Amino acid sequence: MKLILENWRDFIEKSEEVPEEPLRGYAYVAPAREEESDVNYASFVVVTEGTTVLLLLRPETELSFPGMWGLPGGGKDESDKDPRKTAWRETKEEAMLDLSIASMKFLHTEHIESDFDVHYYKCDDYHYIGEDDELYYDGEARISDEHDDYAWVDINDLDQYKIVPGNEKAIFKTFGIQII
Repeated sequence: MKLILENWRDFIEKSEEVPEEPLRGYAYVAPAREEESDVNYASFVVVTEGTTVLLLLRPETELSFPGMWGLPGGGKDESDKDPRKTAWRETKEEAMLDLSIASMKFLHTEHIESDFDVHYYKCDDYHYIGEDDELYYDGEARISDEHDDYAWVDINDLDQYKIVPGNEKAIFKTFGIQII
């Protein structure tokens, strides 16, 4: 019985198709699926290092969420092929981190308005972009002029930061924390 359950979980994790019927006695919970966006969208990434997450401080002059801490990310650009590429590009621009696109995992999509979606990803595989534009395994995030500061925040210290709504949910989901 254990082998069957392990095979079923393996099938679910690797399968792109939803099975017609789950094994008898087991409920099937569909994994999160990355949605295509035919509407305007923004994409954000929960960049992790162990139990810490990268947060960027939005300037007080920002129109949306001034003075709040948020995830790297932003709006769709004409050159972006999909939401994943948007998240990758924005993280590179804002924090000088080159994410491994292949290791970016889709978390969820929030439908904010009928014509606007917000996509969330998580990633723990990245390189630092040095001032010489070379990639390094070790280094420091460098923020663009779009933000005032950055911090690697332990998940146990998140309550000390005023976090952009929606970003907190993605962070908790990344670490398997249930929001009650």
